[in-house]
Amino acid sequence: KNGGSLGTHGSASHNFQRVGVIKIARSEIEQDKIFEIAIDAGARDCISYDDFYEVHTDIEEIYEVKKIFEKTILNFLSTEIEWLPINKLLLEGENCQKMLKFIEALENEDDVQNIYTNVKFEN
Repeated sequence: KNGGSLGTHGSASHNFQRVGVIKIARSEIEQDKIFEIAIDAGARDCISYDDFYEVHTDIEEIYEVKKIFEKTILNFLSTEIEWLPINKLLLEGENCQKMLKFIEALENEDDVQNIYTNVKFEN
């Protein structure tokens, strides 16, 4: 269906790592300050996107790191444990469209709770 195939439970987990992910709106904090807090809190990484920041932590430390951020920030977009890809696969052209159609089909399935992918789409 849609040119894709699903593996069995755990068949792709070696391509991903479980990471604590805290998302914060850019309007909540200045970039220099969030990077400073992330370093002091022991976060793995802090990534700046157009609308939000994403702080990565070890899964065992996500709530300790969040507690430190709560001293400065009142509102968080989300705090979750996610599977992040170790290596990304760049898709271009027609393959991008096929993958987007496949992901959309998965999102429309009632039994699907989360979708994680290692695809990086061409801009």
